[in-house]
Amino acid sequence: MAVGNEHLSPRWNSPLGLQYLLALGFRYPRGTYWLWAFGTLVEEQFGHLKTAALFLLLAVGPNALEFGFSAGGIGLSGVGYGLFGLLWILSQRDERFRDAIDRRTVEIFVAWFFFCIFTTLTGLMPVANIAHGVGAVLGILTGFAIAQPDRRATIAVGIATILLFGLWTSTLGRPVVNQSAKAGYDEAEWGYNALVANRNQEAAKWFRDAVAYQPKIPGYWYNLGIAYQKLDNGPAAVAAYRRAAGQGEPNAAFYLGTLYASGGKGIPQDHTQALYWYSRAAIQDNPDALNRVAWTYATDPDPAIRNPTAALEYARKAVSLEKDHPDPNHLDTLAEAYYVNEQHGDAVKTEQQAIALAPSENRPVFQKNLEKYQLALKNHNYLTVHHPLR
Repeated sequence: MAVGNEHLSPRWNSPLGLQYLLALGFRYPRGTYWLWAFGTLVEEQFGHLKTAALFLLLAVGPNALEFGFSAGGIGLSGVGYGLFGLLWILSQRDERFRDAIDRRTVEIFVAWFFFCIFTTLTGLMPVANIAHGVGAVLGILTGFAIAQPDRRATIAVGIATILLFGLWTSTLGRPVVNQSAKAGYDEAEWGYNALVANRNQEAAKWFRDAVAYQPKIPGYWYNLGIAYQKLDNGPAAVAAYRRAAGQGEPNAAFYLGTLYASGGKGIPQDHTQALYWYSRAAIQDNPDALNRVAWTYATDPDPAIRNPTAALEYARKAVSLEKDHPDPNHLDTLAEAYYVNEQHGDAVKTEQQAIALAPSENRPVFQKNLEKYQLALKNHNYLTVHHPLR
């Protein structure tokens, strides 16, 4: 017995037609209506299990390719268009579905397909257009497989090829094929969550994917560098930080400075490189970077690097940026800068401020520095009294 098209095409002047017009403006209510209308017809003929398998095919294939080529997401688009394609073919080739799809329904689906492309391109409403198209293709192929048993094996190979291609594009091939403006966003978010949870191998994997999608986003390179640094992979961390710093990420430049200053983990100690990257970070008025530059200029054993005047300049700026809440470590650096400039009185006063603000675990080191500055001040005063300048 043929299924009449009255089950599919609501009359525009009927309550059901009015409901469809309202649903047309809302993507998911519209999709739900057609799932119910089409799905009921299919289930009546093929039963629950075959219908469930068909729904699975039309959900997995289209959404895999949508995710592979675009931003991805979960929705009803592929299933709805897949059922439409299936019934469109069967309505012409299978007596059980005679007239199941009429001309008006075809026009609605074709018009909606191009309307969704328009809204996506204009930014009015992003729609899973790839899922629409792939769903329709899978539905059409399935319809031909049902209507033409002698060609079923060949068609099944085509369907399997689409599914395998979808699996590849949504996994290994996604960095190659995905051109979405939001490509890499999900991977970066997954990488960040893994990094916070200290799952560093996983974080590095996701951020490698993220930078493959979006190599010009410095934050992705920076977080990849952090993941590699936590994994003690110094060379890989340096490479990632360099990419981030080259794109203007000041924190990456700062961490490059720390890696070169300390050395180890496959990175040679290089104070010249450390100073260079600290200086790059300091351009952004980063107090920590300014402090590291000041400390390097004040304490580096290499006379070619050591620069007391520059040390004092950078240390003063680092502390001044913190206004009424100076970091005690930065005050300690400023005291050292005063000391190497032979301004011993200022060194003593500044170190006393650092001790007053420092946590208990830092005070022994700061106290030792204070004693050094006090001794220098005492010697200076002694020389001034007993060997005055002429």
